[in-house]
Amino acid sequence: VMQFPEVQPLIASLSIGFLFSSLGSTQVALAQRQMRFKSLFLRDLISWSISGATSVMMAFAGYGVWSLVVQNLMASALGTALIWHLSPSRIRLSKVSTAALSDLWGFGSQMLLYQIVKYLIRNLDVLIVGLLFGAEKLGLYQFAQRLTSEPLRAIYGGIGSFLFPRASRDQHDPEKLRELYLRSFKVLNYMLIPQLV
Repeated sequence: VMQFPEVQPLIASLSIGFLFSSLGSTQVALAQRQMRFKSLFLRDLISWSISGATSVMMAFAGYGVWSLVVQNLMASALGTALIWHLSPSRIRLSKVSTAALSDLWGFGSQMLLYQIVKYLIRNLDVLIVGLLFGAEKLGLYQFAQRLTSEPLRAIYGGIGSFLFPRASRDQHDPEKLRELYLRSFKVLNYMLIPQLV
């Protein structure tokens, strides 16, 4: 960003997107837990279709890279609005208590630390390549990395979005969890080993 100051307003604008997505994160988690994948699919389909069409029209109108910024922000905002519309669950501030918040922080702080460490480890190679070889080589490196890892990430994401709510339902039944784990492990192996080869 320091080497390319023209990128600064783009990144600053894109950073607003997390505010939109965070407002719908509770509804998304509850919909996943209730296994309402049809609602989640409709939300993604509608939000990305509208934002994608808007982005294409803006690109043809000459807005350049800003059309991609608008697409991401619009997809986040529409996705949040739609999940609030499709989900009957609502956050009730009257039920928030300090005991519940401290209990949540005990678990959430460990998850936050885990996510930070995981992010740093996963992106250490990107930092090293960027520092040693510059922005152009880093772009090529990330493109090649995405080309090879995106299919695997799509499989992991799809299976994970199903397994997490399913496992949370069976968390008090070790036998069901064991059976779910073994079945999922076999399915993943059958799907991933040929692709890795």
